[in-house]
Amino acid sequence: MFTSTKDEVVTDLKTGASNISREARNAAQNVKSDINRGINNARDHANSMNSDWEASAQEFGGQARRYFDEARSEIRDTAAEIRSRITRNPIESSLVALAAGFVLGQLFRR
Repeated sequence: MFTSTKDEVVTDLKTGASNISREARNAAQNVKSDINRGINNARDHANSMNSDWEASAQEFGGQARRYFDEARSEIRDTAAEIRSRITRNPIESSLVALAAGFVLGQLFRR
């Protein structure tokens, strides 16, 4: 029936154990590679998102700066126009200021 000797059985078991050990090491290495690949992909994605957010922040910052500069320019222009009107029409400007003061006084009195 069985023609194997004890030494052949031991040799077969050692070979099988060696094969299982090699396959387990290969599987562990494959899992480690997959994990590292996943970590690298996540890192790349995070870096890409960070770059996108940084670009968006710079774009919005630039837009805010432009709006601020435009508003400051408009305020300066309006202030210059008001000074010019006051200089050209001092009596009319004084009457407007007097009327505005009277209206504000009435409002705050109540």
